[in-house]
Amino acid sequence: MTEPPSSALRRQDHPLLPSPAEIEDARTSAGGFTRAQLAVWGVAWPPPKGWKKELNARWRAAQTKQP
Repeated sequence: MTEPPSSALRRQDHPLLPSPAEIEDARTSAGGFTRAQLAVWGVAWPPPKGWKKELNARWRAAQTKQP
């Protein structure tokens, strides 16, 4: 199955899935995010609109999955 092109994030084999708190903690002193940090999370540069919302939704969905 392929991903719809509207996805704000690139799919990787095992991207790091940060919690909403980890995302906020990774902000730079200027309030943004570095290209390197976004790459770790699988976010393209420049970051597309909605990338944080999508990461947060994925993290929440992963919390409800059974191992």
